[in-house]
Formats: sequence, structure tokens, C-alpha cells
Amino acid sequence: AAAPASALAAASAGQPAAEAPVRRITLSFGEESWVEVKDASGNKLLSQLNPAGTRQVVEGKAPLSLVIGNAQHVRLTYDGQPIDLTPYTKVEVARLTLD
Repeated sequence: AAAPASALAAASAGQPAAEAPVRRITLSFGEESWVEVKDASGNKLLSQLNPAGTRQVVEGKAPLSLVIGNAQHVRLTYDGQPIDLTPYTKVEVARLTLD
């Protein structure tokens, strides 16, 4: 258990790491929204319906692949930076990959 914690600490401290850096996504839901987030290996980190007024924080190795339903009512930040979902949204569903 000590090794993964050390690797995580090294990555979050900005130290060079052998693996892809761990990134953080924060999703805030103004309305109900279904979200799926996959990491660089294709593992599902989140796949669920999220109620209005809730928030999810997901951490994983980039690139992270996202599908966000009812996207116009979701606020997304990536490592603390806001991401505008508008350019990625078609028929209320946003599909994007964050490096």
C-alpha cells in the first residue's frame, strides 16, 4: 500500500513520475446528468446518473475520456481549470478527451 501512495505523492508534488500523471475532474450538476469517465487504460472511473445539486470528484491517469449527458447543466473543472463543454456538446451530450 505504501508504493501507490508514494507514486501519488510524487505525481501531485510535480515530481517526475514513471507513469502518466493523476488528474482531477470536478463535476457540478445543476440538473440531473448521466456521466461516464474512463482513464487512459479504458477503465471506468465513474458511470452513473447524478442528481441535481450534487458534485463528483474523479481522479485518474490522463488522457481521460468523458461522456456527459444534459451537458448544458454541468460545470466541469480539470485540475482546477474550468472547461467549457459547449464546443463538445451535440444534442445535449458532451463527448471529450482531456489530456
